[in-house]
Amino acid sequence: MTTPDPTFKKITVIGPVYPYRGGIAHFTSALAETLQSQGHEVDIISYKWQYPKFLYPGKTDKDPSQSRTKPNASYILSSLNPFDWYKTFRYIRETKPDLVIFQWWVSIWSPAHAWLFKKLKRAGIPFKVLVHNTHPHEARAIDKILARYSLKHTRDFITMTDREAQKLKALLKTDINIQTVPHPIYKAFPSKGYSKTEARRHLGLAPDQPVLLFFGFVRAYKGLDLLLEAVAQLQAQDTPVQLLVGGEFWDDIGQYEAQIARLNIQDKVKIVAEYIPDEEASTFFEASDCLVAPYRDATQSGSVKLALGYGIPVVVSEVVADDFLRQMPSGCWIVPCDDSQALGEAIKNCLNAGEMSSESKHNIQETWQALTDALTN
Repeated sequence: MTTPDPTFKKITVIGPVYPYRGGIAHFTSALAETLQSQGHEVDIISYKWQYPKFLYPGKTDKDPSQSRTKPNASYILSSLNPFDWYKTFRYIRETKPDLVIFQWWVSIWSPAHAWLFKKLKRAGIPFKVLVHNTHPHEARAIDKILARYSLKHTRDFITMTDREAQKLKALLKTDINIQTVPHPIYKAFPSKGYSKTEARRHLGLAPDQPVLLFFGFVRAYKGLDLLLEAVAQLQAQDTPVQLLVGGEFWDDIGQYEAQIARLNIQDKVKIVAEYIPDEEASTFFEASDCLVAPYRDATQSGSVKLALGYGIPVVVSEVVADDFLRQMPSGCWIVPCDDSQALGEAIKNCLNAGEMSSESKHNIQETWQALTDALTN
């Protein structure tokens, strides 16, 4: 009989994965794949149902990507059904993991997670909570109450920015163990093999003008309106740029279209107002010279770390500038929030600087190693 290697663990990861869509689903899948590649035995528990429809502003919570394969996961947990909570606990108890990792980002999961946290504690099964957002970006009073109700039942947390760690401490007001590790870099999606010129033509963009990319769900806190103001300023300064917006609008698209018309930049902005599936995403990044994330409120950005996976420089507001971005020797410009003039200047500097240095093109696997070390040690 062989003795199990203590270096490797049996780990249960709980969170959304394909066919669910969005940044957390992408992150959970990448985390599970990374842990498996490191030799851990990984079991994924995902959701049979996420949200009531009235709580989800998007068209659907399912990913239309055709290039993805459904992972080997148990889709047994739901947010509001106690029978599914018990089924999930029983499954965990029977599989006997060394560690359970929960994804936390939205308060609808508070009742289910609070119940599971308490049951796992009593059963002596170790677990950690990886906090993407302590409470939602557009948080209401009830969101903070629900977050506190759930998260008070654990002491071991991973956050990806110091700012989020401070939010967590302020919410719980108790002694907790927090490790902060920057959001890892994502590897690039499958490519269609376009050159930059070909990618631009495919998207209906001018091939000879720099392209700024705004990528992902469009929500008020992400500051697209600030970026439109910056594009207008650059146009007034005779700095040729075009803006490519790719993502589903969770705000009224009409307000942005009206702003574009008011600023007279209709010929400078291309909007693809839909969720971008994996097989199309590479074309957006391959067409672009710079990704811009002018967020008003956030703690990290998956689209920023995806851009770095493509070797594309980024301009970000200070709220999404984690330690990794602040320490980059090149390829990242950090600006104050709500300052379109500073944003325009940073974009100009980014475009003038050209490609990122090889020193800044960090090894993707190293950034994931830092996170998995924090989770498993």
